[in-house]
Amino acid sequence: MKRIYSLLIAGLLVTCALGQSPQGRPSFTGARFGERGPDGDGSVEVSGELKQWHKVTLKHWKPHLRDWKTGDPSWKDGKGKGMIGAINYLSGKGCNVFSFLPYNAGGDGDNVWPFIARNDKFHYDCSKLPQNDLLCEDWRSRDRSWDYCRFALDFFRDEKIPFWEMSNADGLVGNPGHDNSAYCFARKGEIYLVYLPGGGRRELDLSGTTGEFQVGWFDPRTGGELTKVAPGKGGAAMKLEAPDAENDWLAVVRQ
Repeated sequence: MKRIYSLLIAGLLVTCALGQSPQGRPSFTGARFGERGPDGDGSVEVSGELKQWHKVTLKHWKPHLRDWKTGDPSWKDGKGKGMIGAINYLSGKGCNVFSFLPYNAGGDGDNVWPFIARNDKFHYDCSKLPQNDLLCEDWRSRDRSWDYCRFALDFFRDEKIPFWEMSNADGLVGNPGHDNSAYCFARKGEIYLVYLPGGGRRELDLSGTTGEFQVGWFDPRTGGELTKVAPGKGGAAMKLEAPDAENDWLAVVRQ
């Protein structure tokens, strides 16, 4: 499937987050904060280096032992180095958040709980309570995914995209049914992001607008600066042609 982590979705997922960082817990300032990091099957949930909260195959993060640094925390004669190394690796890739579940009985996974037994919710296993409940694997197996996330967030920052003032406008690129052929995210009359999962050609309806619009193409596989092309004029349909018809591309059309 084409990258549905597309920049359009990445923009919609930008949120405010509080958590721990090497600089300590950040205070809320009202500034918008873009998340990028593991979730779902790649999240931090259960661990073989901590007490067993579950009855599943445990992970030990051996591939990330090399990412642990002298001075980083560990416990019980060196345990935890792989886990801390994994977090170091994600930080180095530009990730700033990850998720984990301390309790998911009856939910995702159905394999994590702080009790002495799954259904005994009145008796906590005190040996588990001081610990975070963590699972991960070799996050390098998704090495490029972290890069793609960073490219997306850097794009929104560097291009100063006012995503909080934009909305879905798929109808302007001939996709009122919102299928996977083309997407448009816009503040009408000012800026349009047109995502083409398969590249190629598309028309953007600029009727009702006036003036000149600058056009640039963003490559979500490599990030970086836009490839500028000839500008177009408002008042009619603008023809957009991606650099190729094989890969996904994002057109940035703005006054």
